[in-house]
Amino acid sequence: MQGQNLSLHAYLGRDFMPAAPPDGRPMVAVLRVRTVDGSRFPAGVTADKVSVVYGDRVWTAATRQEHPSQQAHVLEVIARDGPKWGPDVRVDVIVYLHDAAGRQHLLRAPDQLIESSH
Repeated sequence: MQGQNLSLHAYLGRDFMPAAPPDGRPMVAVLRVRTVDGSRFPAGVTADKVSVVYGDRVWTAATRQEHPSQQAHVLEVIARDGPKWGPDVRVDVIVYLHDAAGRQHLLRAPDQLIESSH
């Protein structure tokens, strides 16, 4: 990632809208990896998977880019069908990045809230 500093911003949510099952839908993780200085996101860097840690439980899932980011300094990926933890509990989020040379890098966002929609 050639000297660029990256940061992880995570949104974790569960859907409890009226059309959802009584116990809500599984968790969704939306991950935005950004260059700290606002420069263009490094070419060839991908976010392949995410781990969400809740106490002694860990959910790891593949991520995918559902649509390109509108901002050149942001990579956005999503993971769906997570566990039904929470809502209103705090978790740690770890995203697994791979650079153009195939090296793995980890970014962590601690103490993230699993939110709910009603």
